[in-house]
Amino acid sequence: MKNVLVRYGAREASVSVRLLAMLALGLLLAACHQDMAQTDAANSSVPVANAVENPASVSGLNYASYGVASFSITDAEGRSGGGPNLAPVSKTGEPSGGGSDMCCVYVPQKWHDGMTVHVSWRRDTHPYDDDRSGDQWLEATAKIPPYGPKQYNFIVQFLDDDRVRVRVDDGSPLEKPAPNDPYIASGVLDAQANAQMQALRERDKAAAAHDRQLQENVDKAEKMSGKETDK
Repeated sequence: MKNVLVRYGAREASVSVRLLAMLALGLLLAACHQDMAQTDAANSSVPVANAVENPASVSGLNYASYGVASFSITDAEGRSGGGPNLAPVSKTGEPSGGGSDMCCVYVPQKWHDGMTVHVSWRRDTHPYDDDRSGDQWLEATAKIPPYGPKQYNFIVQFLDDDRVRVRVDDGSPLEKPAPNDPYIASGVLDAQANAQMQALRERDKAAAAHDRQLQENVDKAEKMSGKETDK
């Protein structure tokens, strides 16, 4: 009978040891999981801490033979800023623009590879005509070249053949890009924007024709009224 009790007690001790071992293993795994979670959170917070951005305006320099009626840039976060209209390049080759800018977008304090902005501009091949018949919208995605520790604003450089280059003004010389500059982007026609612009033109034409017809009817009525008075 004593032997049975001894064997039974040994069994209980063995079970208790296994339970303690499993409990200790569970606590160890939980601690490891917590450490990993804290490490991941710390790593994920590094980019956020470094993602300092400064407000920036947008300006343009036009080296192209056509005018730019309006333009804008949009960053990866969907924030947009526009620039003023630009006359064609001067006969001496000096770009137009550069003297005024418009607000606002944000520029990261530190450059990083892969920075891009979407550029939208209205090319005007007849900038001095009233009918705006030479207007067409273009768009391009441009990579941002590296810049220094000081940032002032975004500058869009317009080039012939519907090309653009976007840079951050960091105080370095603003020169015309070389033809083989890797940050030059080629624009393409923006079908949706051009369709909307054409629809607005058609609406304006219809409204103008309607106004002319009303005025003709008024003139005709006044003329008939004058004739009746003369009688």
